[in-house]
Amino acid sequence: MSAKTNDPEKTVVLSETAGDAIDSGRYEPLPVKSKSRYHFLRTIGFGGMKSVLLVHDSDTDRDVALAMMPDFRDRPEHDLIRFVREARLTASLEHPNIVPVHDVGTDLSGSPYFTMKYLRGMPLSTLLSRLKNNNEDTVEEFPLARLLRIFQRICHAIEFAHARGYCHMDLKPGNVNVGSFGDTFVLDWGLARKLDENGNVIDEMVLPVSAGTPGYMAPEQINPKMNVPMGVHSDIYSLGAILYSILALQSPTGELSNEDAI
Repeated sequence: MSAKTNDPEKTVVLSETAGDAIDSGRYEPLPVKSKSRYHFLRTIGFGGMKSVLLVHDSDTDRDVALAMMPDFRDRPEHDLIRFVREARLTASLEHPNIVPVHDVGTDLSGSPYFTMKYLRGMPLSTLLSRLKNNNEDTVEEFPLARLLRIFQRICHAIEFAHARGYCHMDLKPGNVNVGSFGDTFVLDWGLARKLDENGNVIDEMVLPVSAGTPGYMAPEQINPKMNVPMGVHSDIYSLGAILYSILALQSPTGELSNEDAI
């Protein structure tokens, strides 16, 4: 049952009953935020089921990235569940190498959104493409030793997520942001899966059974008929593929481009 309110700071109940767990499988209550808080600056990009905008947060006087679903009215409920789940799951993984989530809510039109740290670096896929093209500044700034330190930070983030009971399931250079000061962030946790006590994924109806990026997906992600459970080992395979891309400056499929960032 939905509840309506004229107070923009009240909570709108989006389902009759909603648990507090990230993986409850329900479209949980979200606070409705005042329209005056975020001021649009420009569009950063599109990907999957969301758009990402650069906005100015008037409460904190800083620029942040805002993810939203522009076509939320045409989306099935499980897409809304996945969107909110990604926001809350990412927010729960507080780690220096995982992008921070600042705020989750619903705008006055009813669209769910969440805000994140605005990252001023570049996708690792773009960085590797510049190295492959012998961009002089990039080659000087990112020698192999520095690239391997970036890879180490990615591993730290994924080890932390595994310890918290989640598997990323879509690791690739396009989902890693690298800054000029060594800051490294793993992004896009929309396909993350919950792990059981043995490190295998637990099936969840709101998520695709097989999804990811060719060249970086483990064999068991590509071919469920293998009857091999997905899990921690699937992320480790993808980490190996990222390391291959760093060393060979191409993906395991033989190509490397900004398409990886989608």
